[in-house]
Amino acid sequence: MTERKTFVYFFQTAILLILLAFCIIISTGNFSYAAVDGAKLFFACVFPAMFPYSFLVTLTSSLSVTPIISLKFSPLTKRIFNTGGITAYALFISLISGYPMGSKIVSDLRKNRLIGEEEAARAATFCSTPSPAFLIGGIGAVTFGSAAFGAYIYLCNILSNFICGFIFSFYKRKVRPTIRTENPTSKKTENILYNGAYSAAISSLIVGALIVIFYILSEIIFSFSVTKFFVSFLGEKIGYFNASGILKGILECTNGLKTLSEGGISFFTLPISAALSGFGGLSVLCQSAAFIKSAKIKIAPFFLSKIIGAILSFFFGIIFSFLL
Repeated sequence: MTERKTFVYFFQTAILLILLAFCIIISTGNFSYAAVDGAKLFFACVFPAMFPYSFLVTLTSSLSVTPIISLKFSPLTKRIFNTGGITAYALFISLISGYPMGSKIVSDLRKNRLIGEEEAARAATFCSTPSPAFLIGGIGAVTFGSAAFGAYIYLCNILSNFICGFIFSFYKRKVRPTIRTENPTSKKTENILYNGAYSAAISSLIVGALIVIFYILSEIIFSFSVTKFFVSFLGEKIGYFNASGILKGILECTNGLKTLSEGGISFFTLPISAALSGFGGLSVLCQSAAFIKSAKIKIAPFFLSKIIGAILSFFFGIIFSFLL
């Protein structure tokens, strides 16, 4: 039965790849431009924001400061998230470094048996946020031309993230958190700077490659008449750039936010942008799910939390739009 399922998955994947290759071949020019646009956006907005923070994460791990962080934030994580203090390290990394570093740290904690299975599932729901540098410096200042706008998006995401963490603290609540403070990622090394730069560069380039891939997928999907009709229909209600940005953002967040910015800032721009960045897009979900699945952590709570987080971010975006 297992071999049959493997064959079916292999056959389906092969068909999908053949169809994608056929679409690219018959319209090489459009997809080449899409790849170039994705690369430009990555190097202009994502790489400058992601690389320094990824480098900082590696240095933080190497310097073994997590026991201090864990002890300081243990009361907060236990009361609000029903997790041990060591998950504060994953939360801290997620808040400053963004997708998908929080999921990676949670995965490391679980693999090293420093947190339980249920505790890891809870931690994955609140250790998954976009970075402030990406939203404020990249999306806000560069894409929308307003760092303050990016700061409001980040605030919406942080508020919804903490609420999601509290909601999922009731997930198998009877299973209590593990009491540990060790740092599973700390490694003694003689060349911290080199390893930090190398790890940050590789992580950033992998994210860039995924952005380019989903840019191409977005171009393929938007070449279909059904998608064009849906955008036109939805565009009559909320505006063309908003409708197009939502569809593109579901695939790849950065692309969707870029499309939203082309229509200028209106009342619904903030809530839609906050929802897209809170959800992360399928590109980010695939990155995070890869880490979570590698540690055999249940993915369903994580996916559900991203949907709830997007809804909450949209709600907070509406509130800030009224206030502003």
